[in-house]
Amino acid sequence: TDISGTIPTEVGLLTSLIEIEAIGSRLTGTLPSELGLLDKLHSFATYDSGLSGTLPSTLGNLKSAEYLLLSELFLTGTIPTEIGKMDMLVSLSLSLNTLNGTIPAELGRLTNVKELYFIYNHLTGTVPSQLGNLSKLERLSLFRMQLSGSMPSEICALFDNGALMQLENSCEMVACDCCTRCINPTTVGTGGNN
Repeated sequence: TDISGTIPTEVGLLTSLIEIEAIGSRLTGTLPSELGLLDKLHSFATYDSGLSGTLPSTLGNLKSAEYLLLSELFLTGTIPTEIGKMDMLVSLSLSLNTLNGTIPAELGRLTNVKELYFIYNHLTGTVPSQLGNLSKLERLSLFRMQLSGSMPSEICALFDNGALMQLENSCEMVACDCCTRCINPTTVGTGGNN
């Protein structure tokens, strides 16, 4: 994409906008909180650009959004708990940023989500058991972060309902008996029973 510059705060005036896609663009600056005014937005995808700063909590207002794909950026700070209010969300990717803090338990409210990707961030803490509420979840990628503990049994149980097909994790950091793929700093292999 040959788009450059910043996302202006006036983007919030485009209330009929249904899609933002800026892949491999030369966008810079931060994500304005006014993005949360785009209540008809179905898809927001931008990666491999110079966008930086924090994720605005107002993204939780995007009730119609099915795709929130913000990867390979320079995002910092925490994942806002308000993202758990995005009722229609099908795919969430925040990979390849420098996000810190924990994975919010509120993401367990995303009952339509099929894909969650958080790889290559600085997230810490344990994997929230509330992600086991996501009965439509097909893919969950959690490797190359500073998570600890063990994979909650509630998440492993998602294999039983037939939806979950891929569970990737750094098994040296988060013990996992059900992961389909263990990705570690020193070894790459397959683990678990699935």
